[in-house]
Amino acid sequence: MIQPIYLYGSEVLRKVASAVDLTKKEEIDSLVGDLWETLAKSEGCGLAAPQIGVSLRACVVDGDVMADVYPYLKDFKRTFINPVVLNESAEQCEFNEGCL
Repeated sequence: MIQPIYLYGSEVLRKVASAVDLTKKEEIDSLVGDLWETLAKSEGCGLAAPQIGVSLRACVVDGDVMADVYPYLKDFKRTFINPVVLNESAEQCEFNEGCL
């Protein structure tokens, strides 16, 4: 179901999101479905659960919408549940960025 998108400054976006309980498959399926439907309607490239008012660590990314500029993103569609940053570097790069 298409959900409203919470904007910068909303309380839910200020909280540290909780881990998704992986034993609740139906709830995860519903959340992920809502994220994909809402993302498609918003014509964005990524959407996180807190942006639809759900304070859980889950997000979806659709690179297809940027494939004209970044051809390697064609057909790149991913769902992330409880993502973890494994490493980082001090190297910086500049590019256009939205919320994700």
